[in-house]
Parts: sequence; C-alpha cells; structure tokens
Amino acid sequence: MIEVFVFLFWAFIFCAGFYSIFLLIRAIDNQRKPQTGKPTLYVHISQPLQGKNFKQQKQTVLPAAKQSVTGKVQNQLLTLVNGDMKTANRLLEYTRRKNPLQSEQWIWEKVIHDLKRDRRT
Repeated sequence: MIEVFVFLFWAFIFCAGFYSIFLLIRAIDNQRKPQTGKPTLYVHISQPLQGKNFKQQKQTVLPAAKQSVTGKVQNQLLTLVNGDMKTANRLLEYTRRKNPLQSEQWIWEKVIHDLKRDRRT
C-alpha cells in the first residue's frame, strides 16, 4: 500500500516540474513577441476648456483616432466627462483592453453607455 502512495507522490512531483517548465517557457515566449496594440488616442484642444462653453471651442483629433468615429460621438463623450481628455482617454483605453476585437466606434459608444448607466443610480 505504501508503494502506491510513494508512486503517486513522485508522479505528482514529476508533473508539477513539467508544468513549471511549461509556464516558464510560455512566459519567455510572451516576452519575445512584439507588443502590437491599437494606437493611443490623443485629442488636442486648441484652448483650455472653460465652463459650459467648451463645446464651442475648436477641438481637433489627431490621425490615430480617426478610425471612423463620428464627431457627434466624440463630442458626446467630451460632454459627459466635462472636457477632461485624461479621463476620456483612460476610459477608452480600459474599454479597448477589455474588448480588443470591437471597432473604434463601438468602443466610444460603449464608454458613453457605461457613463450614462453609472450616473443613473
């Protein structure tokens, strides 16, 4: 009976060792792969935003963001975050990471939907 337990113990140690080696090789392989991701969105605002007039101020989106996102959706997001582009970029990046296969338009609309949902309370 003890021989069975000894055999099971060594079998477990053997498998755990191979699994550890597998994880190590996978981690090394992941480090070698080039990190490719979507370009980060940066929006340049020509003047500082002030009060309720920030919608009227000129805003230009750099080429990295021009992946078929309508101006209406961009303005809607900026309105919801009160013109705070750091917040908008942070929310967009988070949603991109969570939904990598979705289009840029979908990402923006998802951020807007989530903001509206969270504010309903």
